[in-house]
Amino acid sequence: MNINPSEINKTVREDIFNKGYFSAFDVLLWACGKKNIKLQYHFDEDLKTNVIDDLNGSRDWWYSVKYDGGGFEEPAHRMDTHPYKNKMAIRFYRVSPERTKELCDVFREEVERLNLNSGRVILEEVTLRSPGQRLNFLDVEVKPHRIRGEMFKPDVLTAADVVYSLAENGKLTFDNAWVNDIDNNSVKGYFFTRFNSEEGKGKAGFLHTLALGNTLKHGKKGFGDYTFNITPDTRVLVSPKSLEWKWVNFGKSGDEFEIFTASGKPKPRKSRKDSGEESYE
Repeated sequence: MNINPSEINKTVREDIFNKGYFSAFDVLLWACGKKNIKLQYHFDEDLKTNVIDDLNGSRDWWYSVKYDGGGFEEPAHRMDTHPYKNKMAIRFYRVSPERTKELCDVFREEVERLNLNSGRVILEEVTLRSPGQRLNFLDVEVKPHRIRGEMFKPDVLTAADVVYSLAENGKLTFDNAWVNDIDNNSVKGYFFTRFNSEEGKGKAGFLHTLALGNTLKHGKKGFGDYTFNITPDTRVLVSPKSLEWKWVNFGKSGDEFEIFTASGKPKPRKSRKDSGEESYE
């Protein structure tokens, strides 16, 4: 079926999203309502996310997403914090009980870490691996910087806030840029284009992997689990264990990003109606 964003007028995570923005989980609620599919769920405080108890008579459901120009990826990321994006396709499907358990285990470990730190988000380790740098930071406390203030509530943390927090404490310097499109594929998010003296060029730059806890064993190889196509400014944090930045090259020499507003913040989307109807499976 097709997603009609204009019909999704609320989110179950009002603590995270501002009005006009919603998650993959909100899309599921809307789709079930349209198709009269039975859906029961509850918010689990120990996991800090909504858990599906019964979807069409069964449990153990998860999701994968596909952005404009990419392929489907199955992330180890809370479904109700994954922002809906223009030209985004979403699949919901059953997984093994083992997969459900390992996802719940890493989410629970995050919340336990958050409670252990008295509600402060402290990453055990942040690393940067690139041709000219090997940086390692321990016990990094993350504070909100409202990088995407039009989308998220003021106290919501994202992966980008980790870098901002390090810079705020004099640990590194950076540049970031608003990327509208890559190869005519919609991105609409911030990329970090420089760490200290090293700068991304063409389609070579910095890719982030955010680890929540123990390594997952039943997930997808390659992109999926902790590494998937989401810009760091929209990857919501609870209390991850570590963050790694590494240098990658996705294109040929001479290819360039189409970058806009290298400083400042993007304008809020005026209406959900302008994003049209997107594929949904």
